[in-house]
Amino acid sequence: MAEQEEVLHIDGAEFCRGLYGHRVEDDGRVVHVLAARNPRFELRTTDPVFLRPTPTSLADIGQSAFRQPPSPPWTTDADLLAATVPENGRLPSWVRNNALFTGHEEPSTKPQLPPDEMCKFVVVMAPPDVYSDGEEEVDTGPPPVPFNLDDSVFAPRKVECPSKDYYDADRVYASMFRIDWTRCWEKSGFQRTLTKKVGGDMKQIDALKAKLKRHYQDIVMIFDHFCCCNSDQESFCLLLNAFTEWLEFCHIPDPNSDTTSRCKLSDIDGLFVATNFEEKTKDADKKKLNEANQDRALMRTEFLEIIVRIALAKFSRTELTVPQAVTQLLDEYILATNKTPAYKDVHCHDKNRFRRSRLYNREVHEFFDARLKQMDKLHQRFCPRAPNSSDKMKRLPLDGWMQFLTETGLMDASFTNREARLAFSWSRMAYPDELKRRDFAITLTRVDFLEAFARIAEMKWLPTDDQMQDAGIFDGDVYVFFRDGHQLEAVVRSTAAKEAKRDEARERWHGVKHLTLMSGVFEATQNRLSNVGDVMRPMSAGTEASTTSGGRRRSRVSVAEVAEYGEDAEGTLDGGDYLLHKRLEKLWVLMTKHLRARDLAAGVAFGKAGLGNPEAAGGAGGPASRKESASTTASSRPGSGKAGSMRRQSSRRG
Repeated sequence: MAEQEEVLHIDGAEFCRGLYGHRVEDDGRVVHVLAARNPRFELRTTDPVFLRPTPTSLADIGQSAFRQPPSPPWTTDADLLAATVPENGRLPSWVRNNALFTGHEEPSTKPQLPPDEMCKFVVVMAPPDVYSDGEEEVDTGPPPVPFNLDDSVFAPRKVECPSKDYYDADRVYASMFRIDWTRCWEKSGFQRTLTKKVGGDMKQIDALKAKLKRHYQDIVMIFDHFCCCNSDQESFCLLLNAFTEWLEFCHIPDPNSDTTSRCKLSDIDGLFVATNFEEKTKDADKKKLNEANQDRALMRTEFLEIIVRIALAKFSRTELTVPQAVTQLLDEYILATNKTPAYKDVHCHDKNRFRRSRLYNREVHEFFDARLKQMDKLHQRFCPRAPNSSDKMKRLPLDGWMQFLTETGLMDASFTNREARLAFSWSRMAYPDELKRRDFAITLTRVDFLEAFARIAEMKWLPTDDQMQDAGIFDGDVYVFFRDGHQLEAVVRSTAAKEAKRDEARERWHGVKHLTLMSGVFEATQNRLSNVGDVMRPMSAGTEASTTSGGRRRSRVSVAEVAEYGEDAEGTLDGGDYLLHKRLEKLWVLMTKHLRARDLAAGVAFGKAGLGNPEAAGGAGGPASRKESASTTASSRPGSGKAGSMRRQSSRRG
């Protein structure tokens, strides 16, 4: 335990001003409070492995030389007390994990100690943790082993991805920007336009590059999001319809462009064509890049280029320099709209945040580890065959992902085509060169597939435990809830309408009993979204939406956007239902029961994967749920009777 010394302050002394703290004693004396010599730090442990010998040299504590004392009277932050801190700023791990530093004052209030008294430890053996239930004492055992990603199901990712890490590293984004900017600058048309605009001032070009690089990660995230808004299966380049949606979302087109700028929507369409133009070249490598570049669509490097072109057009009649024009476009239009609280988690989605806070933990690892064989076979089943070979490829493309979601019944009103593409896109690791390694940049490895499946559980609407109990589902069978758990409310509403002699309402609620839950979930969730994430946007002509007195409409975020981090439509959390591994367990039961109900699990496609028996794979359910599922399979099969017909109608509406 650290001790203190008190040194009497001499009246008139100026040396201590700003260096040592003063304290007035009860008897009126003014003293300095200094750290005492022979400081002691206690190390409490139950593991003999931590009982290392007392340090006898500087090397034992990670230092190579004594720290020089400060030169009085003026001190700097570099002269603060670092009694047990090595040169690299960290204690040895066996000390850092077990030492209890008991000093109560900030180090900045204590003077430098002599070097020979800087590091002294007292190791005290702590008794093992026990508790008593009144009869006998029970040993809790050793503490759990810390979770290590290198020993988890996610370990292959560290070897496979360009960052050689479990996260997208900043150096990868730096390489991405360098490649994208180089390709922009190599286009003679873009270089000629930009050079003419800056008048040959390369300092403006450097300032422009610095601004784009500072916001490059946000630009890439926005690009990835709006690529998933395309109307067809292409989700890795920006088609014209999705590009137009991005323009309108950011309020970039200027209706008064005849007098203020050259930025009408038709003007920007011309910029789209100019940016998408592929210059002829005799270079073999550039020819291959042109072949990989999608026609009539913007690649990532072209998206960077068109941002600059739009800035030049929008502020063409102002006195702004090129860097200032791009800065104003980014700050006031692109980032100001895409990084609002309602949209930033989706439009500027930080993939590493989800991985760090939700995916990489012991519980999620154990969930996938118990089902790794099934997940591997699912991933392999939907991978295409290699060209001129009967062997399957090791990476899953987008069309295989969409086929997986369709066959497993995981797409519905709360997890639509767009959310499916977002989950796929967000699960990919970043690749610096999107053209040369195109096949790697737009496909999922086995570990990526695990993350994508976890993102379904994170984004998809799933009932809470309380909701299932209210619906009379007590065995955790989410599939039964989706099939007929809504009937309880429908029966109550139908009975109330009958007693009130409201025949029309009674007929409507009577029909709800025969529908799947999807249409009801979609409508109810959209109603609850009315006060969540509202953003004021200009109202387009012919758009049906609630308006305000200012002639602007409220544009609401989607169900998946609200539920992205496990929140329901009202933004509240439901205890254990917020934990990702709990949501994964519900999703697994829903998927496997859906497959078994459709007789897919017992067929050639899924029988070998073991998906017909979720209990064997560690899923929820037991004998009661197996008996129930067997008795209801025929009635729940699509197309069986009137209920099946109404379900098909409901799914089309969803």
